[in-house]
Order: sequence, then C-alpha cells, then structure tokens
Amino acid sequence: MAAVAVRLACVLAVVVLAVSACSGAGSPRETSPTRLPAPSTELDGLYNQELDWQRCTDDVDCATVRVPVDWADPTGATLSMALSRRPADEEPRGVIVVNFGGPGVGGAQILKANPGVLSPDVSRHYDVVAFDPRGSGASDPIDCLTDRELDGYLADPPARAGELAQGCRADAPAELGHLGTDSVVRDLDLLRSVLDQSKLNYLGYSYGTLIGALYADRWPGNVGRFVLDGALDPSVSLDRLVTLQAAGMEQALAGYVEACLAGKTGRCPLSGDRQAAMTQVGELLAATAKQPLATGTRRTLTGTLATTGVISSLYRESSWRGLSSALAAAQEGDGSRLLQLADEYNGRTRAGKYASNLSEAYWAVTCLDYPVVTDPARISATNAEIRRRAPILGPHLEFDPQPCTDWPAPSTRTPAPVRAQGAPPILVIGTTVDPATPYVMAQSLAGQLASGVLLTRQGEGHGAYRQGNTCIDEIVDTFFLDGDPPARGTRCR
Repeated sequence: MAAVAVRLACVLAVVVLAVSACSGAGSPRETSPTRLPAPSTELDGLYNQELDWQRCTDDVDCATVRVPVDWADPTGATLSMALSRRPADEEPRGVIVVNFGGPGVGGAQILKANPGVLSPDVSRHYDVVAFDPRGSGASDPIDCLTDRELDGYLADPPARAGELAQGCRADAPAELGHLGTDSVVRDLDLLRSVLDQSKLNYLGYSYGTLIGALYADRWPGNVGRFVLDGALDPSVSLDRLVTLQAAGMEQALAGYVEACLAGKTGRCPLSGDRQAAMTQVGELLAATAKQPLATGTRRTLTGTLATTGVISSLYRESSWRGLSSALAAAQEGDGSRLLQLADEYNGRTRAGKYASNLSEAYWAVTCLDYPVVTDPARISATNAEIRRRAPILGPHLEFDPQPCTDWPAPSTRTPAPVRAQGAPPILVIGTTVDPATPYVMAQSLAGQLASGVLLTRQGEGHGAYRQGNTCIDEIVDTFFLDGDPPARGTRCR
C-alpha cells in the first residue's frame, strides 16, 4: 500500500485545473535581453538557445528547448523540454516560471488548458511560463507500462513493482539515471537563460517547492521573486516523508468526518461520534482489501484503489460531497464511485487511457531523489510510527521501499537542509491542515532558508494561492508585483 502514501506528493495539477482562465492574452512579446553569461564555455550553445515561440492555443504560445541528458556531459545527447507561455497583457516586467507539482506533472500542458493560473493583476505585467520536466508530459516522456499493465500496477502496487522497474529500464535505459530533481534544477537555470532573464521569478506548488528550494540553494544570486506553496522539506528522508503525509491525511480525514456528521457534505454515510465514523471508514477500506468490490466493469475496486479514492478527495473541501456519495455506494457493495475518484487522481480516462505518464514519471524521479531504505528494522519502525500517528489510514498507507529497491539506477540526491544564503526574501506558504504536504514541512523549509518568510493559511486543503483565499492572493500578488514580503508571522484565515 506504500504506493498510495508516497504518491501523495503528486498534487497541485488537480487543484490548479479548477482555476478559471483570465481574459485573452493578446499578441506575443519578447522581453528585453538580460541574459547572463553561461556558467562555462562548454554550456554556451545550450544557454544561448533562441526559443521559437508559436501560438498553440488562443491565449498560449509553445516552444521547446534542448537540455542535456547528463549534465556531467553537457555536449552529449540531449532531451527536448516542452514549454508553454501565456504572454503578459501589457509590456511585461519579466517572466514568472510556474511548476504545478508532481513529480511527473506536465506543467506546459496545464498552462495550455488553464492560462489564468496567476491573478489578472500579475498576468497583466508578467509572461507566465510553464514546462514539462524531463521525462514527463511532452518532454521525452518515460513510458514503462501499457495502459492495461498500469491498471494492474495501480490496483496492487506491491505485487507489480518489479514490472514497473523492468518496464522503465527497457524504455529509457540511457535517460533513467538522469530524471531526478537535481537534473531538473539544472534545466531550470538553463530555462532562465533562454528566457533572457538575469533573475528567475518562480512559483512552485508542492513538489515544485523542492525544485525551487534546491535551485535557490545552488544559485542564490539568480533568485528573483520566489513563492513556494505547499512546501516539501528538502531535508527529510522518504520514509519520514511518508510518515508525515500519512499523519496529514489522517488529520484531513478527521476534518471531512466532522463536516460529514454535521451535514455539510450531503447525506452522510457515517454515524456516531467522530471516532466511530473514522473507524467505519477504516473498516470499509480493510474489508475492500480482503474482498474487492464490483464496479460494473471488468475492474474491481481493490483496497489500494479504494484508499486512493478516499485520499484523493481529501485535498480540498470541495471534493467532500463526492466522497460522501462514493462511500455510501461502497457500503452498498458498489465500488464504481470510489474507482472513479481513484481514476481521476491517477489520470485515467473513461476510455481506459492514461492522460499522462504521471505514475511512471513519479517513480523515475522519486527513486533517484531518495536513497533506498532496505533495513528491515527501520522499515518496521517506520510503519509502527505510521500506524500510531494515523490509526485509521495508516494500515493502508504503510511505507514499502518498492519499486525503488528494484530500480535500475542509483539515487542521485541525499536529502539535506537548504540555506540559499544571499538570496532575497523567499515566500514559503503552508496550510495548517494540508493533507499532502503537512504544515510542519513549510515551517521547516522557511526556517532552513536564510531569507525564508513563512505565510500561513489557516484551514483545510493542499496549496493556498488562487484557491479562494483573498488574503493569501493579495499577499502573493503584492510580492510578485512589488517584491514586498509579508511581515513574519502573518496568518490568513
């Protein structure tokens, strides 16, 4: 069941898709060249690429840029990184690069579908650029399993982890060791250069905060206005991350249960007090793990898929009504609605196709970003802590280091604190009941960064900016437009 827990870092794509688009973007414009020299002469050809922007939707331009497969050999083979741009409405002050989370989320695709990811005031003055990180979306995506094989893997990850690793090895043997976040950070600085920006302005959600934090730590002098929303802690190990996320989901489930019992989520399928209702959810998941539910299709609702359906609905309060309906159906033996929620989270269409390679790219990055844990005593202790901190969901979100134990490439990053000494203020946003990136991680990241400023949103849900909180939106907009961070300790309700 660990695949469910670890996948919790894949987030904001779903949330951001709900944001409505702004008004038309107008004609494309180029910013004034302010390009810094390449870090070394052997990088001149990469850092001085010229982008050929072409209109690809009514409001958005698209382009590609070459990045080296292996940054240790920058004159060798390259990959193609997909970009999209929503031009500023007026003469732009610069560019804001956005990453929507993941690992594995194709940001260029999200911006094409939803060009209004920033507020109208900010979009008026900034070009907004998104990218598909290497190996994901349209950036030479890794493709490890067929759609039918992916169905099987997501229904029972522990039993199929070896198949995933073998499929990835067969699909991209040369690239597989170079898809980690350290490589993406290098790509991001190349992107800064080809966008003619001496400083990088950046908005990162969830996993995108890890990219941003590592970038700032490596190149603090290149940092412009950085906003890191729904923060991951760069210093935590993978087993610690899974533990924190399980506890965050348990807290979010308690919030849902209280709202359900209070009649705020439609007809509530749960009864009794909060603890009794929480136990009913746990019993349903346990029963489904033993005996999958029928769904009216060839597929059944396994325990893993049931858990995925539940946790996917805890990312934001607007999903709670749908969760109540799905739980009510499951209590009657119908797993179709929980299966639908799981499919939406996993990017599976009704036609049985996967809209992206998110699930495969997720592991391709994660297994490089975190040293694999193999000590049985450590794994056992981690799972005991998960069950203690998440007694309802914990048994279904236990840590299992597969498929990284079978991964054909060694890890390339060791989790460690970041400082970014010398960078201007970096705005870190944390939500007090964030199920996927618990608030404690935002506190930790803001404390590690020499210039970190923590902005707190009090409430439920994953991510804060452009999620309906006027206080948060105004502060972030002011920071992007004027460079003024909020006072330390600022909290928004």
